[in-house]
Order: sequence, then structure tokens, then C-alpha cells
Amino acid sequence: MAELEENAVVFEGLKERYAISDRIQFLIRFDNGLISEVQIDDRICLFKVGWKHVSESLAHRYVAECSKVQCDQDAGPTRRVIFNDHELQIDPECGVVYQFCYVSDSSGVMATSQSFQITGSYYQQDHEEEAEQSDDSLVVLNENGETLEDQLREAMQVNKDLERRVKELEDENQSLKDKVTSLESDKLESSRPQTRAIQPEDHISRIYVKIQEYWRSVFKSEPTLLIALLAILILLLLTLLSLLVILLYLISCLLNPRILDVQVLNTQVLNVHEGASSNGPQQSLIVDLFDRLRWWK
Repeated sequence: MAELEENAVVFEGLKERYAISDRIQFLIRFDNGLISEVQIDDRICLFKVGWKHVSESLAHRYVAECSKVQCDQDAGPTRRVIFNDHELQIDPECGVVYQFCYVSDSSGVMATSQSFQITGSYYQQDHEEEAEQSDDSLVVLNENGETLEDQLREAMQVNKDLERRVKELEDENQSLKDKVTSLESDKLESSRPQTRAIQPEDHISRIYVKIQEYWRSVFKSEPTLLIALLAILILLLLTLLSLLVILLYLISCLLNPRILDVQVLNTQVLNVHEGASSNGPQQSLIVDLFDRLRWWK
């Protein structure tokens, strides 16, 4: 595109750099009277610097649709032009320069704006500004980029190591749980025989305690019963004692045959028979013993 000798409009408010997410807005002012009236097809188009044909326009806005702006009386008619971020269907490229042009309804270029850049983000924009200041800044940027890449690689490796360590800890934890379960099972099995051996003793102890409690309650409620039981026990002891005396006498007779004289035994047997009828079953038992001794003799 050939350079214009004089712009028909003046572009005001343009920045040197924009991010792709920015809304681009600026003013166009008709000062020199070259455009007396805005035509319906007059438009503001976005081009890459170095474009050759109007069809290479990347985006456009019709001037008639732009709002008018009240300015000083000395200034010419002014309109506000706005390009929203979704209207700029471009891929930001490093080093590419753009410009706006006023294109008439006959596709003639009436004015061009200053050049500017559209970057991918504010981060890229800031670092590109630093890169343009000096070549040393560009070198620092490259070194920082490599450092960030190395740090990212190291972080990924650390993450993998941590994941592997977590997996090992989970396996170790599961192994410990299995061991604890096995030990609990062994402890339960070992305690079962002791439980079976102790259970009868505990049962007997409980029965003994219950018997004691029963008799204690009985003696508290019936004290005469205790006296009767003691009397019966004394009688049983006297009976056993008398039987023991008789047994000892018989044993001494067996050991000393002289005592077992036949005539004496006959006399004793007769005496015993005479008193058997009056003394009951116990005397009958003694008589029978004397008869047997006499027969043995």
C-alpha cells in the first residue's frame, strides 16, 4: 500500500500494545474536511502492516455504526470506534505489527493509524517490552525459560517419587494390617483352650457360692434348724465312736485267742440273747457277731 500524503481522519487513543483479551477502543476525528459526510459503507479495517489488498482485512467496523462524541468546538466531528476481543479473530504472533485503516465505500484507503502489536497475554506483552529494551534482557528471558523448564522437570520427578513412596506406604500399611489380623486370630485361638479349662471351675465356684448363700439365708431365717442339725451330727458321731470301740475289741480278741474262751462266749451269748429282745436291732447285730465268733472258735 502506498503512503498517503495526508490522512482524511486522525486516529486518537491507540496504544502501542494490546493483549488478545483486550477490547480495543479509540477515536477518529475528521479535521481537515477531506471527508464531508460519512458514507454507509465507510469502515475501519484491521490489517497486518504490509498488506496489499483490502480483502486482507482481519476485522472491520462500519463508521456509521460508531457513536458520535462531543468534543471541543475547534475539533472536527469525532466518533468512537470499539473492537471487542471476540471480534478479533486472529492468532497473536510474536513480531507481527497491525494497523487500522479508514476504507471508503469505493474501497479507497482514506487514512491509516499508527502501528501496534497484539500479543497472546499481558505476560507475553510485558516480556516483549523488556526484550525490546536490550539484547541482554532477551538472554535473561531465555535463561529464565530454561530454568523454569528445569524446575518443572524436577517437580514432575519429585511428584513421581512421592507417588511411588505413597504406594509403598500403602502396601506397607496393608501388610501391617494383615499381620495384626493374624496375631489377633492366633491370640483368640490360644485363649480358647484356657477358657474351656477354666469354665468348669468357675461353674463349680458359682455353685458353691450359691449353696453358701442359700444355707446362710436359711440359718438366718430358721435358727432352730441349725440346732437340730448339730444334734443329729453329734448323734452320728457317738454312733460311729461306739462302732469303732466294738471294732477295736473284736480285733483285740482276734489277736489274743485266750479272750475267746468258748464257755465265756457261750455265757456272753446267752446274756446277749436275753437282752436282745429289749434293746432292738443294734443288740441283734452284736448277738450275731458273737455267734459268728463262737462258731469260728
